[in-house]
Amino acid sequence: MGIAGTGTLSGDITFDPLGYTFVFINNFSTAGKALLSKSRLRDKGYSSIELLYYNSAFMIPFLLVVTALTSNVFQNIIVTAVASAMYVAATYRKQPQESGVEVAARKMESTVLSVPA
Repeated sequence: MGIAGTGTLSGDITFDPLGYTFVFINNFSTAGKALLSKSRLRDKGYSSIELLYYNSAFMIPFLLVVTALTSNVFQNIIVTAVASAMYVAATYRKQPQESGVEVAARKMESTVLSVPA
């Protein structure tokens, strides 16, 4: 993969050294992590599919942290949640719910007033 990546450098119009650095770091760290986890979990009797599953499961928390630090995904989610909460609060404030005591008092008034004299 590294050799193929080096071969495409000459034809890349928008060469970005930082991007290629991240790709190479990703390749080496993924291979190292796979070898390390395979050597540690193989002794416990896990199959290859279970090793792949655990490798993926262990990366989720790390990827969430990296995503939160480097993108606007979580900021957009928070803004949407706050806006929804504000909308619900404003709607509830305009049309407050009646308590059970108020409903019971109104029913008593209507029954008392509707009784013929």
